[in-house]
Amino acid sequence: MFAVPQLEAIGFDRESELLLVVSRDSLGVIDCASGEKIARKGGTQRDSPRPQHLLQARGIGPLEHVDVAIAGHKGGGLPRATEDGWSLELVTLEWPTQDVLLVPPGSALFVCHEDDEARFTRIESDPEIHACGFSFSGRSLVIAAGDDLTIYHRD
Repeated sequence: MFAVPQLEAIGFDRESELLLVVSRDSLGVIDCASGEKIARKGGTQRDSPRPQHLLQARGIGPLEHVDVAIAGHKGGGLPRATEDGWSLELVTLEWPTQDVLLVPPGSALFVCHEDDEARFTRIESDPEIHACGFSFSGRSLVIAAGDDLTIYHRD
């Protein structure tokens, strides 16, 4: 878990487990496989040729020449399912709190047979979930809520 003051958006590199983190005052790159902060740069991309309202941000450090699709409080999205069948559902059961539910392979939250129960694990509850989703490999899962960034990783 990382504290990211004024967290705005996040986005995964398509070729790795590197996560670009965009806050109001800085950009950062985290390796979700190791949990290590790889790069950090003060300032945002407000003067960038790709403004954040287009839901893209230019990477820094090892992602310096990469335009990363981002998701945050201005929109966008991350993958919500993996190739091996894990999925995420974002539901609001008691407004304004949103719950992030992890649904295992072979189960569906909203489509159940009469004798089946929906199987899921609530992994986050927060009124300020900006974005959540998997990396493109499906090995990392991130949740950006308020000023916190939670990362889960599996080998």
